Amino acid sequence: MLTEELATVVISAVQSSRPPKTGHNRANQSHVPGKRSDINGRSPQERREIRNARSRPLLGSLKQWLEETLVKLSKKSDTAMAVRYALGRWEALLRYCDDGHLEIDNNAAERSLRAVALGRKNYLFAGSDRGGESAAAIYSLVGTAKLNGIDPESYLRNVLSRIAEHPINRIDELLPWNLAADLAEGLTSDGYSTTRPSLSRPYATPVHDRYL
Repeated sequence: MLTEELATVVISAVQSSRPPKTGHNRANQSHVPGKRSDINGRSPQERREIRNARSRPLLGSLKQWLEETLVKLSKKSDTAMAVRYALGRWEALLRYCDDGHLEIDNNAAERSLRAVALGRKNYLFAGSDRGGESAAAIYSLVGTAKLNGIDPESYLRNVLSRIAEHPINRIDELLPWNLAADLAEGLTSDGYSTTRPSLSRPYATPVHDRYL
């Protein structure tokens, strides 16, 4: 997927290969986006406004350059295929300029799947379908604990220390979002220690809809 960094590199290369025309080029350079950290933590409305002011003009210049370049390339060349691929997905690329909730990439999702990618060979040796289902349940609990700001080891230690005596019809009380506040205090409502409370990093309130 095209990124702001890629667009910056391409436009800079194109501009450096052309003779300077007017001060308009220098004015356009002021729209080149800074680091993404410049808008991290801002409201969706602010992010949308900044992206429209900085990124959209840059991406418009990139699209124009791609279209002009495409007609000069052999239709069967790899470069032409790459340009057509980019232009064919241009509407999707610009979507992040229209919605401040969206990120320009899916790095967060890829980081979440990193453990799966690194361990996929190990997952082939679950032993049985039932073993695979049990492993999936554990991975889901660990992932849900992370999304709710809880250290997975603290959470599992707490649950395993009490689950044998916990009523089966109240098992939902042991789900990560229901224990988030107790784990933050280092002690559950039943007096069980979390063992490693300093590693829990809860949100301001439990996030019930954050699960895998």
